[in-house]
Amino acid sequence: MTMNLIYKSILDTILKNIDIGINVVDDTGKTIIYNQAMGDMEGLDVNEVMGKSILDIFPSLTPETSTLLTVLSTGKPIYDRYQVYLNNKGKQISTLNSTIPIMIAPGKRGALEMS
Repeated sequence: MTMNLIYKSILDTILKNIDIGINVVDDTGKTIIYNQAMGDMEGLDVNEVMGKSILDIFPSLTPETSTLLTVLSTGKPIYDRYQVYLNNKGKQISTLNSTIPIMIAPGKRGALEMS
């Protein structure tokens, strides 16, 4: 088993079993990692969020009000930000988020949000 497969297996196990919501977006604001705990908080299925833009899934957010998009544009972390927003089904969500910039690959940034 290669190290990449080992790391993927470990990451998958963590994401499935941790009770903290995790959402990671790439440099375009599309979700590339989203765990079930976050889905439970936001009233969404993991499959309907993966690969989609934050602004499509959460139409009440803007580039200025989304903590993920703010961190993408500034490169600066946001800690313990209370946020209220609607999902694409009209459900109101209230979370306390910490959002940090991450390096996905050389020259490719993203943002990690934990709720």
